Amino acid sequence: MRILWRAMILVAGVAVPLCAQERVHRGIPASPSVSMRVWVPSGTVRIAVWNRDSIDVSGTMSASASLFGGGNREYAKFGIEPLRTGDTRLPEADLVVTVPRAAHVWVKMTAGTIETDGTAGEIELYTVGGRIIVQRATGVTSVESIDASVTISASRGDIRVRGGKGALQLVDVAGTASVTSVSGRVEIRGASAPEGRIEALGGDIAVDVLQLKGVVLDLQTHSGAISAVVRRPAVPLLDLVSRSGRVTNAAPTGQRVNGSITARSFRGPITIELRTK
Repeated sequence: MRILWRAMILVAGVAVPLCAQERVHRGIPASPSVSMRVWVPSGTVRIAVWNRDSIDVSGTMSASASLFGGGNREYAKFGIEPLRTGDTRLPEADLVVTVPRAAHVWVKMTAGTIETDGTAGEIELYTVGGRIIVQRATGVTSVESIDASVTISASRGDIRVRGGKGALQLVDVAGTASVTSVSGRVEIRGASAPEGRIEALGGDIAVDVLQLKGVVLDLQTHSGAISAVVRRPAVPLLDLVSRSGRVTNAAPTGQRVNGSITARSFRGPITIELRTK
């Protein structure tokens, strides 16, 4: 009967969505430092923050998906799973998860987009494919991806990024950072740079920031190119070595008070470009 009804509607010229979206909305009380786990195989997860003692989950999910979860004031878990046992398709959802600003949030996806904005606690983000976007984080940020691109902007604190072949970008970031990429390009640019180690096996590393004063950067590649832009009059101290690649340094001798860049590569070229502010 349902099939006959759908056929009659289509004949009448009315479109019937074959993959309907179901709206979801859950909320629970939580402490300001609640620890929370979010699991969404496919789609989009947006982590927002507020100054309230509660967690709010809202959005849509596919008709083949089911929302599970709950918790107490200290610990919570929400996720999307197949509605039917044995369904091998990735259940999809588009969720906005609003948490206390200082919460510890863990998000895992298979393919999709993870976005966070304004977090001050700890965030741990994992995805295989898609993209990860972190904005205005001031706590501890840990990101891991295989193919996904990663962009972290206007953030401070402790940052850890592990990437595969996706591009990694740190824009207007300060604090400390540990970044490792297999084959994806790593870019550090903007008004400031974090202090720490940036390592790429086959990918390139590019640094172009306005202010390096007080920053110590350790750049390492196996075969990827390393490039950095330095600016007069605050030229940082430079230590550049490539085992079999060409080293091109257009900058004068720098001073440690202006920051420090150590660049090492086995086979990749190292290039320093000098500009005037």
